Amino acid sequence: MMDAVLPRSKTALIVTSPPYPGVDQPEPDYATFVDPKDFNSSHDFLKEVWRVCYNLLEDLGRLCINIYDIPSGAAGMYPNVARVQRDCLDIGFVLREEFIWAKGASYSPPSGSFPMPKGVLAANTFEMVLVFQKPLQFSQRRVDPSKIHPEVQAASKLGSDAHGWLMDPVWHISAEREGRKLGHPFTYPDELVERLVKLYTYTNEWVVDPFVGSGTTALVAEKLGRIGYGFELSDKYIAICEKRFAKGSLF
Repeated sequence: MMDAVLPRSKTALIVTSPPYPGVDQPEPDYATFVDPKDFNSSHDFLKEVWRVCYNLLEDLGRLCINIYDIPSGAAGMYPNVARVQRDCLDIGFVLREEFIWAKGASYSPPSGSFPMPKGVLAANTFEMVLVFQKPLQFSQRRVDPSKIHPEVQAASKLGSDAHGWLMDPVWHISAEREGRKLGHPFTYPDELVERLVKLYTYTNEWVVDPFVGSGTTALVAEKLGRIGYGFELSDKYIAICEKRFAKGSLF
């Protein structure tokens, strides 16, 4: 769908948190997805999405995936992070960065055998943000930063706060977010996306989310002077996006 709407090699940044094994999809519109408990089939589906993302990205463009490993009972953890890394490397991406999103204290009590030892389970208080890059394919497509218009350079220049983001890749950002309050169960906060958009794009560049959900990625992109595009199957979530946008990106 995305590659039928957007041109190849045009997008500067893709930021998303996909449906992945261990997370039930509550919306009937997602019935076309494979069984979320089928690890291999789910990631085979996602790999095809990452392949389309690769084609959409410009040379040196970035794909940022928010994902984490989820407990699955006796079978252990769903190793989602390792599988996404493997699949994206197979496609041709280069793994450039890994950020840890420290979401804050869990509201759930310790589980497993707690307070007795050996069978305890740690709380889920962090998720990963994997940053992949499409390698340089054709040297003539590489834009020399010195050739960027001075006004765009000035509007996109990173501040001292970005220095801190890069020096400490553990990002402490509260999990409180507007999208969840509006009815989407799986969202990330604006600040998480803001950091990625500022780090990896200039103003007026394209930012895409193939699983836009409540619209956070596109909303933040527009707020920061980028061009945001999102794709979503659920009518319920599209309605949430419409509430958050007076006008703007494609849904």
